[in-house]
Amino acid sequence: MVQCKTSVHAAPLMFAGRFYCTTENGVMLLETSEDQPPHMEVAARLRKPISAMRMDSAHLVNNNGELMLVHRKIRYLRNRTRRRMYDVYKVDLDTGTLFPVKSLGGRALFMGMYCSLSVSADNFPSICGDTIYLSFDLKERAHDGEIEAYHLPNG
Repeated sequence: MVQCKTSVHAAPLMFAGRFYCTTENGVMLLETSEDQPPHMEVAARLRKPISAMRMDSAHLVNNNGELMLVHRKIRYLRNRTRRRMYDVYKVDLDTGTLFPVKSLGGRALFMGMYCSLSVSADNFPSICGDTIYLSFDLKERAHDGEIEAYHLPNG
């Protein structure tokens, strides 16, 4: 049986009436049926695993009816500084694949370690679409003060 590993994932998500979570390799789905006990199945795979060693995390989001995965990662630059980056993927449940995207469809994402919320930027004129706004429970916002928001199209 495959389990959702807590070292690289944030919170699980109920989406379209089903339970999803992340592992270092992608998105898992809890399958239930009358003739079998509940078990986890791969819903979509990442091409490259998420590294718990680098303090990466994965966040599932319901973005206006589309399942998205945000890969929050640290990258070390040549000058020995580090930089947080956020890769966003659309989860295609029909094909079991993740497609990288640079847009949230004009929506804004408020992301915390254990919960995320996607909202229409049209309804809130003070926020910018295609932007991830970080909660204080994420280290780069709370302690480092290095990032408050991350605009996807230009990083």
